[in-house]
Amino acid sequence: MKKIVMTVLAAVFFILGLIGLMIPVIPQIPFFIISVLLMSAVSSRFKKAFTETKLYKKHLEKHVEKHRRLEAWLNGSEEEGKAGMKKPEALNA
Repeated sequence: MKKIVMTVLAAVFFILGLIGLMIPVIPQIPFFIISVLLMSAVSSRFKKAFTETKLYKKHLEKHVEKHRRLEAWLNGSEEEGKAGMKKPEALNA
């Protein structure tokens, strides 16, 4: 059920992006980005195809990896961050 809802939402956002291409008042880029993110969450094949593009590797890969390291650090799998920062005691609870 969740896959169906996310796929329908991805299609709706994609259509809104197409409408944004025709009507200059509506921004199309945010709708296309949301559509790609939703489809990546639903389909591993789509996600693999997207993450192998030059656009992803050039502009997004470093940010995604940075977010993964930060998330791992906050979850406690790394005691010190990349810059040698110790995790605040409040987050250790």
